[in-house]
Amino acid sequence: MSSAEKIATNVLASRLMRLEENKLVIKCADPDNLNSALFELTPKGIGLLPTVLELSAWSAEYEKNLSKGKDDVAEMQANRDTIIEQLQTKLLARYHAAT
Repeated sequence: MSSAEKIATNVLASRLMRLEENKLVIKCADPDNLNSALFELTPKGIGLLPTVLELSAWSAEYEKNLSKGKDDVAEMQANRDTIIEQLQTKLLARYHAAT
């Protein structure tokens, strides 16, 4: 395991390839490292943001061992629409810059 994500590189590569095949991410060149690639969410992937945030909130409610992130989830629930809009705008800008 040599990835920063602490996942076997072949597993990470396989998962990223599936996300790319399903048009959830696009692969971009890393300007700082020619031997590396960056992945950006596509509009399709960005559209999953509300669902991912709701799953995070659900997990925080039922996962007793989850101590980190509970404050973030509480803030997200209190300001859900604003946070989603801000994140989607930022991610779409990154996507458009990459394409």
